[in-house]
This record gives sequence, structure tokens and C-alpha cells, in this order.
Amino acid sequence: PTFPGTSRAPILRISEINATARFNTDTYSRPIVQKDDLQASILLAENDLKTFEAHIREKQRAGLDVSAAEQQDADVKQTIELLKTTYSKSDYVRALAVLDQVRESLIQGERDLDRTYTDSEIRKSTMALSRLDLEIGWFTGNASTKTYPGLQPIQYDRNSAYVRILNATAAMNAGLFEPARADAGIGFETANSTY
Repeated sequence: PTFPGTSRAPILRISEINATARFNTDTYSRPIVQKDDLQASILLAENDLKTFEAHIREKQRAGLDVSAAEQQDADVKQTIELLKTTYSKSDYVRALAVLDQVRESLIQGERDLDRTYTDSEIRKSTMALSRLDLEIGWFTGNASTKTYPGLQPIQYDRNSAYVRILNATAAMNAGLFEPARADAGIGFETANSTY
């Protein structure tokens, strides 16, 4: 029989009558892999890898440590080459399973890269907050500036920045990287608004 595309095909169906005169039916199936589908999936994985590599270069230009992502990139490249030279020529079912692993690896790599970027933004905001704390400490530590009327808005900005950084950290720990970066950015701007 012919099958339209890659699918699971039933290869054996067993029906039996049980003691209560009801039919029990078990069906056993196996994956049927079309070579064209496999080649298309490999091309898609290669395109996803190119996108991942572009994100690595972008983060590297921003000064982030991307060594873990580069190692993951090298591992995925090697796996795709193995797919093209070995599995895709004989063991199509195994090739599809390996392709699923490649996809999962790329998804995890993107998440790890996003987490690294988010962590960097939070650290940048935390450093700005530390500088602001030093400034506030200088004002409150000197008798002549302790009662400076402009100190209260600075302390308010400091507290706002602190809350944003806490929110960013919580969002990052929950895997919400984009909102975390947004909060970190607002925290950074708020901490720097007094300079």
C-alpha cells in the first residue's frame, strides 16, 4: 500500500471475543517515513540552526558570554551532518527521532541564550542601582547634605528601580524573559535618572 506522507500506519489488527461476548481489538502500528519528508525536515533543521547562529553572533556583539551556545551549535551541526550522511540513507525512523532531538536542542539553546541576555540586563540594572545607593549614601552620610530637599525624590527613584529589578529577577526565574528585560530596562533608566 502507499501512504500519503510520513505517518504511523497500522500493520496488524487483532480482534478477539472476550468472556462477555465483546470484541477486544488491538492495533499495532509502525511509523512510515517518506524520504522527501525527511529531507525537508533536515533542511528545516539547518535553517533553524542558521537562525540560532545569527542570535549567537548578535549576543556576542553585545558582549555576552556565548561559549555554551557555541558548543551547543557545534553539537547540533555535528548531529545534522550525521543525519545527512548516515541515518537519512538507511534508518529513516531513527533519523526522525534524531531530528526531534535536534529541534529540542535548538529550542533549549535559544532559551539558554535568552536567559543569558536577560541575566546580563538585570546585572546592568543592579550595577546602576548600586551606583545610586553610593550616591544616596554620600548624601545621607554628610551632615551638610543629610537634609538636602532633593534627596527624597532620589530615594523614591531608588526604591522604584529596586522593585523593577526584583520583578525582573522573578520574571526571569519564571522563564518570562521578555517581561524581565523590560522591567530591568525600566529599573536601569530609573536608577540612572538622577545623574
